[in-house]
Amino acid sequence: EFIEILRVSLFKNIDASIALSNKFVKRELLIKNRCKDYRITMGEDAACTYASFLEARSAYIMKEALYHYRQNPNSMTNQYDHERFEKYRILIEYLDQILGDRGYDLDQQLKAHKAFRVKHVILNESKASGNFREKKKYLKENMEKYHFDTAFDEIGDVKAGMATKVFIFLMRKRKYGWFVLFRDTFKKIHKY
Repeated sequence: EFIEILRVSLFKNIDASIALSNKFVKRELLIKNRCKDYRITMGEDAACTYASFLEARSAYIMKEALYHYRQNPNSMTNQYDHERFEKYRILIEYLDQILGDRGYDLDQQLKAHKAFRVKHVILNESKASGNFREKKKYLKENMEKYHFDTAFDEIGDVKAGMATKVFIFLMRKRKYGWFVLFRDTFKKIHKY
């Protein structure tokens, strides 16, 4: 059935957009599935999009892009956030909680979303100030502390562009220093 394919594919592509800005969702579904944890300030779209799509009875996908997301260099997403590790930990635990009891086997999809968030926490840390050794040490310590270091080990092959494949390779090898060294390159490649 189409909706089952959509429910699974929404989670599987690590580069897929989970933002609400490119989806039409019934108001009732959004209200019912809105993010209820007010500590979540990054990823709140995911907290509501996934739950809403799991309950949707139908979906229509358009070819046309009706919304243009303008990148703002001063936005919360583009600024360094020292608390991003903690914010994503809270989000991932929330997703595990609200999606775990839906009657679907979403284990792989939740792991893929965790990897997606880890990719962004690393890109965030690449913007931190400090010297190479300090930044590498901080990244390594927090990847282990928050159990993000295994995020890419836990997912299988991913349909993604070359930049994401290189990113995954470096993550699986725990080459955190490369992210620090190639900060500007990764930012441009990922249009972060």
